[in-house]
Amino acid sequence: MTRGAVTMPSLRQKTHTPEDRRLFNKSSNKLKVALQEMRNTSFAAYVSSLNRDDNSIRTAIKSMKIPQTSLPPIRKNSIPPGPWAKSDKEKVELFATHLSEVFTPHDNIQDPEVEREITTHTQPSEREITTHTQPSESLQAFLHSTQTQT
Repeated sequence: MTRGAVTMPSLRQKTHTPEDRRLFNKSSNKLKVALQEMRNTSFAAYVSSLNRDDNSIRTAIKSMKIPQTSLPPIRKNSIPPGPWAKSDKEKVELFATHLSEVFTPHDNIQDPEVEREITTHTQPSEREITTHTQPSESLQAFLHSTQTQT
């Protein structure tokens, strides 16, 4: 049946006769009906295998609710544009190449003035060094400061 559907279009396209067209359409419709019957049989077997005791109905319904999004192929951003990456492996390699190009380390050129300014502002002075206190000591200091302000 499939063989007739494959050979008929080429014969029909060569001759353009109504008889060849009729044979092609008949073969094509038989193939469509056979495929639909196969899909229906497969679906009926799947539905009959579902069981409420093992949560297979729930998982089947849940998987139907989740929209199936396909990831489109990506292309290397170059001039001229590179080839399309369709498989997962090609996408991973293209993405890894992109990340290695984008995230390159900076040159470690240090400005002495900036370094000196940073070190002077980040080193604590003696009065900024605090000791650890207990919460009760902090509360007493707070109360003392509020009493002196009033």
